[in-house]
Amino acid sequence: MLRRDSWKLLGTLSVVVALAAGTGRFASSQSPAAAEAESATPSSPAERDAGDRAVRRKLQSKVTADYHEFALDLVIADLARRADVRHWIDDDALEIEGIDADAPVTEAFSDVTIETALEMLLPQLDLDWYIEDGILKITSSSQAGEVFVTHSYAAGPLIRAIDEAIKKLPPPDELGYRHLPPEQRAALQAMNSYAFPFGPQGPETWLIDAIENETAGPWIDVEGVGGSIDSFENVFVIRQTRRNHDEIAALLAALAEAAAAEPGPRSFPVRPATYPAAADEAVRKGLERPVSAEYHELPLHAVLGAVFQQARVPFRIDREALRSARVEPDAPVSVRQTDVPLRVALRLILEPLGLCVVPSYGTALIRTEEAAAELRHTVVYDVRDLTPHGDATQLIDVIENQTSGPWLNINGVGGSITPLPNGLLVIRHSGSGHDEVAELLGDLRRQVVPAKSVPEGPPADPDSVETVVYHVVEPGDDPRQFVAAVKTYVAPESWETGEATLIGRALIVRHRKAIHRPLGTFIDELNAAAPRTPPAGGVRSKPILEGAVGRNRIPSARNE
Repeated sequence: MLRRDSWKLLGTLSVVVALAAGTGRFASSQSPAAAEAESATPSSPAERDAGDRAVRRKLQSKVTADYHEFALDLVIADLARRADVRHWIDDDALEIEGIDADAPVTEAFSDVTIETALEMLLPQLDLDWYIEDGILKITSSSQAGEVFVTHSYAAGPLIRAIDEAIKKLPPPDELGYRHLPPEQRAALQAMNSYAFPFGPQGPETWLIDAIENETAGPWIDVEGVGGSIDSFENVFVIRQTRRNHDEIAALLAALAEAAAAEPGPRSFPVRPATYPAAADEAVRKGLERPVSAEYHELPLHAVLGAVFQQARVPFRIDREALRSARVEPDAPVSVRQTDVPLRVALRLILEPLGLCVVPSYGTALIRTEEAAAELRHTVVYDVRDLTPHGDATQLIDVIENQTSGPWLNINGVGGSITPLPNGLLVIRHSGSGHDEVAELLGDLRRQVVPAKSVPEGPPADPDSVETVVYHVVEPGDDPRQFVAAVKTYVAPESWETGEATLIGRALIVRHRKAIHRPLGTFIDELNAAAPRTPPAGGVRSKPILEGAVGRNRIPSARNE
């Protein structure tokens, strides 16, 4: 392991050659041959793009390194040297943000790409990177957010798929309220106030909505500042930052893959092509490995090191997030568990400190719950089996009302959903938010063969909350009237904190477990009195989303 003082001894080897260059420092970290080959500035946009792509490819080289108390600029220089690329540090931008390029950094990388190493290192320091004129440039996150480039995306097959789906949609005046009773539907039609969710629009507009609503942005059309999109024939011309372009390319690829696939209960995560998704999946599997933890008043970092070592899962601590929350890495913790999943042990260790674990770049990242909620990504969900008429309005209501959220549409902050007319939902949320969405969609699909009405198992906390889907044989023609009847005859005083939504013959209820038992009995009695018998197997599924009231759940605004 090379320490900071070792770098001084290596000065004669020219590991880092820093030259004053305007507002920053340019360092040639390339081999002499590579530096000579790229010494001339590219003379055309095409040559510049080719040079930038070449640098991006070099950043996919693997690195294993352990830096302990190294100066930040030296770590960056060493990573650039290993990639054999030139780099530049924007000293003025760092100074404005109060970031010291000489600040000591402790970070370890094990067989990751150099790009992944940069992503693990820079954002937690409020820094970012981009490539320009064949040079890897390091600057502040705010400054990188002002560096826009224009790229074109050919999307002919995807646009045609959306266009074909639009042609099969019901008339616009039916979409969005086909589930309402006839008198309400007629009134709304007369007022012409509840028509097509986004108004009549072509396939390009649908896709632009998905891009602008479900990527990080910002966008001029949404926030009033940021990037912009125009379409020309079957091409999108987009001006945005490097980080946003990575996400846009991944979103369009996921949408194209989903549109071309056979309909089915699948999801398509939106991750840049260079993101180590397989490594994240390995971390998720590792969190299910059994560990034993018996520690009393030991430092947090020591306990974490011990349990992660048992499960053979790499981990990192977001020290900046912990520092902001005034949580010290050596805070004393106590835990006593034997042969439990690592995920369970971590929850017992981290929750009292307001911390959690998130798979990120192939490691288990320890950060505050608040910071984890801000770590959002996008997933494309195929819901063609749940929206056969192309209208996702009810399904979106169910998702936003029956999960913990928060949702932008309800709370003003949090996740968001954009539907596409070909039966795809584009959802942006935190990792835990996506877990809830996937679980809810899976349970809705399982209602084809409902399970027993009353779930079996050991007694549970009656004050904990769960979402349950009930099969109703004859709900009648008016969903709202049926829901009102349920709230009238089953614990009417309790519904200030409960939610119920009827979609088809599925009644989705989020409430305390103490309420679900009489509710299940009520639904059973209704079904027994109905003219026809329920499907074989009973009328109610197992509970799908659980959590103690007020604990690690963000209530929706309508439940507050």
